[in-house]
Amino acid sequence: MSEFRNKVLPLREGERDKTSDSHGYDFRFASGNRTWCIEVKSTTGNGTTFDLSPGEVRAAMRIARSKEERWRVLRVRRAFDCQPVCDWLPNPFEPGADQLLRLRSSGTTIEYTLPEHTATEPLT
Repeated sequence: MSEFRNKVLPLREGERDKTSDSHGYDFRFASGNRTWCIEVKSTTGNGTTFDLSPGEVRAAMRIARSKEERWRVLRVRRAFDCQPVCDWLPNPFEPGADQLLRLRSSGTTIEYTLPEHTATEPLT
């Protein structure tokens, strides 16, 4: 699903390009009656902290309410080592995930555009 896919595996003739980095996950596949959405997070170190983008958070929250879809993180530590370490992590917004994961919130940036004819008087 990630746009990076086209650099590794070019589209086949006639294949529609459905890749986008705005899906909130990197891979999507069906297994049985369930669809899996996998976000890959990798680092060269061995740390256990990583960031999720706003799109990844939205996808994880939406999919946490679904019975047909599952959202998971494939965490790759020591990605450039001869033997990288992979951890399968649950959706942080599903019940029970707080037994393994801690969400740290550092804030959200809000951006907006003022209309051209906006009064700049203070609100009372």
